[in-house]
Amino acid sequence: IKRFTVSPPGNNYNDIVINEIMYAPSTGEPEWIELFNRTSTSINLKNWQLSDASTTIMITNQDVMIDANSFLIISRDSTILNFYNIPSEIITASLPSLNNTGDNVVLKDFNGTEIDSITYLPTWGGNINGRSLERISVDGLSNDAANWKSSTSIFKATPGTFNSVTQKDFDLL
Repeated sequence: IKRFTVSPPGNNYNDIVINEIMYAPSTGEPEWIELFNRTSTSINLKNWQLSDASTTIMITNQDVMIDANSFLIISRDSTILNFYNIPSEIITASLPSLNNTGDNVVLKDFNGTEIDSITYLPTWGGNINGRSLERISVDGLSNDAANWKSSTSIFKATPGTFNSVTQKDFDLL
């Protein structure tokens, strides 16, 4: 008898990207990270990992899907809902404490394959008046400082929706 195991297919680098980071929130607001699925299929985040420079956590050990071309928020706790009306799925997890002086954020899939990573610095943005650090283009490089800016939203961040600094299809500016 021959046996074999069928595993789900792996993921490709940047299938899901780190799209927004709240690393220096206003008092009382939890830190959070927004992910964006750039693919045309849903992806299961079960057993995926998120790390900073010193700590790694499992995002979830449950089946949690991030739909195609959709957002998902990972927050330290549910009090994020006291600050934002978030139209996407939220996972609460014991996020590593993100350093205001700069840090690494690394996303790995269930196989331990690196899917996205960023090493941000406060000079990139996101460190003033509780504003998030937003990615300008989901197709741009993750570690390019020119692809990140402080949120320009009146709400200081855009969790679960398109970033305020992303060029719109019909931008009147």
